[in-house]
Formats: sequence, structure tokens, C-alpha cells
Amino acid sequence: MEQLSFEPGVHSQKIGVSVEGGVVTLSGTVPSYAEKYLAEKRAFVSGVNAVVENIIVELPGHQNRSDLDVAKALAETLEWHVRIPPSIKASVTDGVVTLTGDVEWNFQKEAALEAVKHTKGVKGVNNMISILAVPKTTDIKGLIEKALTRSAHEDAKGIDVQVVNDNQLLIAQSRVESINR
Repeated sequence: MEQLSFEPGVHSQKIGVSVEGGVVTLSGTVPSYAEKYLAEKRAFVSGVNAVVENIIVELPGHQNRSDLDVAKALAETLEWHVRIPPSIKASVTDGVVTLTGDVEWNFQKEAALEAVKHTKGVKGVNNMISILAVPKTTDIKGLIEKALTRSAHEDAKGIDVQVVNDNQLLIAQSRVESINR
């Protein structure tokens, strides 16, 4: 409750919190999906292993919109957003948006979610967007080394990148070299 009370984007007085064995259950009502989303994110504090989110979005009377109105607004939002490719589509059923399509980068998937969660009339979002190709760990190693070389010419020579367990876990080790002036 303290975590939610210090979040200005969440009206915590309408949210109930219970905890059992590292699992937090959120209940109550909020006036927007963005607030519901934020409350769930803020519930993950130290010692919390999972969150059960039972918050209901009750849109204020003037924000109730038909699925058609929400879909039109989302289509325009997605079309005009520079970080969201045209492959992303949205469908709306009872105020719940389902995002579909393929993107090359995770930031595009996140941008789509960020754009739609603040749309009036949205009660929930299912982000079903797929990321097309995940580079192999050996590719990632080379890409990181090239990026470091491009952006830090001389400093990059002191950085060693290693792939551990072929599991996309990367370790960057920096060797500090003394400079004599």
C-alpha cells in the first residue's frame, strides 16, 4: 500500500492489497487502464514473487466509448506514431485491446503498448506482438563489439565482451589501463 500511495499516477484509496507468501493480490477499481497497469508494475517490490491483478477499470461516464470509437482512435495513434511500424494492428472487444503484428525490435513492441494504454476507453491490453528474429549470441557479441568500437574508438580496446552458456547472457569486462602523461 505504501508503494502505491507514493505513486502519483495511482489513486491507491480505491485499490485493495493483500499479501500471502510473496504473492500480492490487487483488487478494486481505477478510472483508466494506464492506472491499472502502473499499479501492477509498482506492486513488484522486494520480496514479491508474483502479482495477481484483479483491478477493474471503471471508466468515468464521459470516457465510455464504443469499441468502434476506441478502434478508430487506436488506428490513428498507431499510424501517426513514429516508433510503431505499420505491421502493428489493434482489435477491440469490450474495451480490451489486442495488439498483433511483427516487429524487428522490442522497443517497437513497448512503444505500441505505451501508445494504446493511454487511450480513453481502453480497459485492458493483450500485447501479442511478435519480435521477428532474435540474434544468436555470437551475433550479439560481434554487434556489441562493433558498437563499442564505433562510439568509443580508443576506449573500446579496453573492453572485452564474452558470451556465457550460449544463453544470451553477456558479460562485459573492462580492463583499465594507466595513461602516462
